Amino acid sequence: MSQGTRAQAGALSSGSSMAAASLGDSGEPVANPRLRMALWFVGVFLALLQASGNHNFMNADGISYLDMSDGVVTGEWTRLINGTWSPLYPALLGVAARLLKPSAYWQFTLVHAVNVMCFVFAFACFEFLLRSIIRSRDRPGQDGYSQMPAWVCLTLGYTVFLWASLRLLTLTKPTPDMLMSGFLYLSMGLVMRIKRGKDGFWTHAALGLVLGLGYLAKTAMLPLGILMLATALFFGGGLRKNVPRVLVAFCVMLLIGGPYMVALSRLKHRPTFGDSATVTHLEDLDKAGPSIYWQNPGGAAGKFLHPPRKIFDNPPAYEFARPLAVTQALWYDPSYWVEGVQPRFHLRSQFAAVRRNLDVYAQLFSRTGGLVVGFLILCFMVGAKRSLSALASFWPLWALATAALGMYMAIHVEERYIGAFLALLCLGLFCGFRIPDERPGKLLAGMVVGIVLTLAVPVVPVANQTNPDISPEQWRATGNRSFEIAAALQQLGIRPHDRVARISPFAVDGWARLAKVTIVAEVQMTAADDFWCAAPEVQDALLRAFAAARAKAVVAPIRRVPLPEGWTKLADTGFAVHPLS
Repeated sequence: MSQGTRAQAGALSSGSSMAAASLGDSGEPVANPRLRMALWFVGVFLALLQASGNHNFMNADGISYLDMSDGVVTGEWTRLINGTWSPLYPALLGVAARLLKPSAYWQFTLVHAVNVMCFVFAFACFEFLLRSIIRSRDRPGQDGYSQMPAWVCLTLGYTVFLWASLRLLTLTKPTPDMLMSGFLYLSMGLVMRIKRGKDGFWTHAALGLVLGLGYLAKTAMLPLGILMLATALFFGGGLRKNVPRVLVAFCVMLLIGGPYMVALSRLKHRPTFGDSATVTHLEDLDKAGPSIYWQNPGGAAGKFLHPPRKIFDNPPAYEFARPLAVTQALWYDPSYWVEGVQPRFHLRSQFAAVRRNLDVYAQLFSRTGGLVVGFLILCFMVGAKRSLSALASFWPLWALATAALGMYMAIHVEERYIGAFLALLCLGLFCGFRIPDERPGKLLAGMVVGIVLTLAVPVVPVANQTNPDISPEQWRATGNRSFEIAAALQQLGIRPHDRVARISPFAVDGWARLAKVTIVAEVQMTAADDFWCAAPEVQDALLRAFAAARAKAVVAPIRRVPLPEGWTKLADTGFAVHPLS
């Protein structure tokens, strides 16, 4: 071991001997205040760095959430009822906008500030979970084995949280995943409290409250919340004691989430708690498409009741106006456009989806070698029997995480979907180990250092980069490009609530949101560049089709220099506009 590594190991080891600021129920030191303060400072600093580097970026999902949030500002609360996007995150955006009243220039910055607040909330909830885990461990026995030092659990826990939050979920774009992760950590912390005997009715009621709010943050929390309640039935006390308490939690969860389910079911004219999984299933497994334009149901049953109207064949273009004051109706609620079609189970498609998602998992786990090596070191130190006992200690954590990973694997996996569950999986695998009293301290400290270097170091450059999903050619987060486009459009006579069309190979609608216009038609995104390669008569025919859809102008990123006749450059934004009669 090098001299620098010895110094790090010594510093980590000395942390375990410092006086603890708070005690668990069993009298065990839970946290070193200096260690916690340092990790909190690092985490919040990196979150601010990542959010500030993308504070002017806005994706299509974020535009939909902002359109929903307008209901809080105007009092039109029905805007929060949406078959695809959950209501709590846009409600928070709406509250922030109503309190601070940002100008168009600062509108997207406020969204990213709310995301940072969601990160702080998730951080606090994760700390609650970590404390509950440390306090839930078995007390020291007389068999020569003791609990893993609290400083090890804290260091590993915080590192895993920062890796999951800033590397997988990220603060580069507006999504409710960070908010949902907070409710996930908080609910699992309550589950661990119930597991160790803090199982009164009030604790179960609090669990139901958190699960209900979690469902309002993201639909996936509903089936996972029911699974959490089911696990609580198997804790100490027997069914006669546990069933009434779990029923209390379930009733509170329904009290919080039930009114939204009823309102959504009335909107869709059928029982539902959310249709986001249906939309994903249709696209990924039934191969319905084209993506988001919904002309062919593929292997699904039925036919689309009101798909977007195809107004041009080559390049394909669609009109999708709705009587809603929204930025882009096509993405405001994708579940509306797929009504009338039901997903079907296809064994071959299901196998293909699982194989595809397993590749995502394999690539992700290949970047976490430190965790794998650390887990194997612990298994080697304590032996196979005690390793199994360690896994059994915190089975609710890794069992729920495994169930969530399996749920996503069956349809569609993205890193931001599974980041929080991977954090739970790591806690469940590591925190239950009891180390020999004559443990090799340097080996344990070296394991911690290795995991920290594997997970934490890659977070630092990621925290200082723009959105990894958007290439510089498509969009730069530096500067307020959306505001500049919106201002240039207003100078050319485009007014709020005007109908416009779009020719763009990527879904960046920030300019439309800030200009308060409505996109009612567009060229299919995958064929957008075909417009610029088409003959002039084809371009003119497509522009006439947009005019027939009552669009006042067409906006597009510049793909030809010099611009064809009729197009006007929008300042130095890289976009141009073509007025329509």
